[in-house]
Amino acid sequence: SAQRIRDVVLHSMHTLGYLDQQALRTALNTPLALVPLQIDNCAPHFKEMLRLFLEKQLGKKALYTQGLVVQTTINRRMQQAAQDAFAQQYMKLSEKMGSDIDGALIAIEVNTGQLKALVGGVDFETSKFNRAMQAKRQVGSIIKPILYAAALQQGCSFTDTHIDEPIELVHNRRVWQPHNYDEKFNGEVTLAYALSHSNNIVSIKTLLKIGAEHVVPLIKECGFAGPLHTYPSLALGCIDATLYEAVGMFNMFANDGVFVPVQYVRWIKNQWGQKIFTQESMPHRVVSSDIVGRVARVLELGLERIKPHFSKQWIASQAISKTGTTNDWRTCWFIGSTPQYTTAVYIGFDDNRPMGTNAYPIHTAFPIWLSFNRAVPSAIKHFTYDPSLQEITIDE
Repeated sequence: SAQRIRDVVLHSMHTLGYLDQQALRTALNTPLALVPLQIDNCAPHFKEMLRLFLEKQLGKKALYTQGLVVQTTINRRMQQAAQDAFAQQYMKLSEKMGSDIDGALIAIEVNTGQLKALVGGVDFETSKFNRAMQAKRQVGSIIKPILYAAALQQGCSFTDTHIDEPIELVHNRRVWQPHNYDEKFNGEVTLAYALSHSNNIVSIKTLLKIGAEHVVPLIKECGFAGPLHTYPSLALGCIDATLYEAVGMFNMFANDGVFVPVQYVRWIKNQWGQKIFTQESMPHRVVSSDIVGRVARVLELGLERIKPHFSKQWIASQAISKTGTTNDWRTCWFIGSTPQYTTAVYIGFDDNRPMGTNAYPIHTAFPIWLSFNRAVPSAIKHFTYDPSLQEITIDE
C-alpha cells in the first residue's frame, strides 16, 4: 500500500540521519492525503481502438514495457463536443425508442483525412463494442452521390430526366417492386431533383442506364473493401459498410474529388525519442473537379431543404450532406461536410431491429451532426468549386 511504502521511506530517512526520532514519529502519525483517482472519460472507444492497433503493430511486450510516445490525430475539444452532442440526442431518443438505442460518430479533417473525433457508442463501460469501426450497417441512400458521379462520368447530365413511376424488376424468377421513401411518384424529374430528394426509382433507372460496372470501381476507389454485387438494388445502397468506411467515401466530395484514407496515428516514438512508425497518407483522385463540383452543389441544395426547420441552430459555413435510411427504419445515417470537416453519424439498434415508423435521419442522426458542427465551426466558410462551372435554372 501507499502508506507502507511511505513508512519504509521515512524509516530509511531516519536511519540515514535526515529525520530525528520526533520528526519520524510525527511523520508516521500523519494521515496520507490521497488524491482521488481521476478517470479520463475522453474518447474511451478511441483509446481501446488505439491500444489494439499498437498491440498489432508492435506487439504486447513493446507496448507495455518500452515507454512509447504515440501522437494521435484526435482533437480533445472536438472529441468532447462529439460526446456531448451524442449524449444529448441519446437522452431524447432513448425516451422514445428505448435505452438500448445506440450508434456512432466519426469526424475527420477534409484535406488530410485525420480523425478528429470518434464516438463508438453511448456507454463504453456497458459495451466496448466500437460501432464506428466494427459495426457493419447497410448504407442506404448515402451511396447515391457516388452513383450520380459515375453517371456524370459516363456522359449524363443533371438536367437529364427519367420518369419517376412504379416499376417491376425480375431476377431469378422473383419480382422486385421498389418504391420511394414517401410512397409517392413524381413523373418526369431531373437527375438533380432525384439526388437532392433521394429518389429511389430514378436512381435505379440511372444505374440500369450506365451499368453497375461503372459504379462498383468508383465505390472501391473510395476505400470500400467489402464485397459488392451488381444487382439494381446497389442503387439503393444494399451493401454493408462501417461508419469508418462511409466517412472516407463521402469525404471525397468535399475534397475536390480526391480520396484520402482516414488515419488516426501520426507517429510513434520509442523511449529514446526515435520515430519507429509514421502513418503515410496516400491520397488519389477519384473524380474530376468539374464532376465533383456538380455533385457537391446538388448535395448542398438537398441540405438547404432542411434549413428552414433548423434556421435558429444553423451553422455559419457552407455544407453538403446526404441522408440514408434502410429497410424498415433499421439504420438512420447522416453524413455531411463543411469545407473543413466531414462528419458521419448513424443511429440504430445493435440487433438491427426496426426503430419504428418514421424514424427519419432528420430526427435521429442529423441533430447530432448539427450540434457537433455548431460546437466546432469550420474556419473555412466556403467550398472551392471548379471556376468553369455555371449554375443554370431549369424548368422542373
